[in-house]
Amino acid sequence: ITTLPYNLNDCYPANNSIKPYTCKGTKNYKNTNNDSVIGVHHHLELPNVKWILVSELQEKESLASATWLGYLTLTLVTITSLLIILLSAYLSRRITRPISRLADATLSITSGDIDHKIEETTNNEIGHLADAFNNMIVKRRLYVHNLNQAQKLAKLGQYSLDATTGFWTCSQQLSDIFGIDDTFQKDIDGWISIVHPEFREDLRIFLTINVM
Repeated sequence: ITTLPYNLNDCYPANNSIKPYTCKGTKNYKNTNNDSVIGVHHHLELPNVKWILVSELQEKESLASATWLGYLTLTLVTITSLLIILLSAYLSRRITRPISRLADATLSITSGDIDHKIEETTNNEIGHLADAFNNMIVKRRLYVHNLNQAQKLAKLGQYSLDATTGFWTCSQQLSDIFGIDDTFQKDIDGWISIVHPEFREDLRIFLTINVM
């Protein structure tokens, strides 16, 4: 018993009285075989007997369940974190991809591609938004068709001038009226060149003062 971390004098002082609260408990220490153990000790309350009862258990064995539970908890937390990251990425992709397609379609429409259509099959808010966008494109296409037919019958056309660059675009009907094709340089000088010479200078002054 002298090799163990227990002191008999703590339990049995000189007056032979017993200290029940200081002579029982647990300790971690190295046993006689230099193994890490957990010892549970308690004094024996017998007449003329100064013994301490010690029960030892290998530390690895006693903590094996707790260690295994710790590893299991860490594994579950890691797997759960990975699943959350993958699920978040998947949901984010499902949300952002349709929105990106809508943005690309909007850019295509503004550049003049009125035949663009969004293919979206999801039955949610994004799908409803895509359907509304496609319906808008159909109505715009019908409007452009009717406008072109009306201009063709009335022998009218339309044009759009970019005041920052000086270039302009026009409908096919107006190109037919002017007798120009896609190779014609559609800038201010080109516009003035197709006007009657008598009105060219007046047109240049008007464009310079009121438009440019």
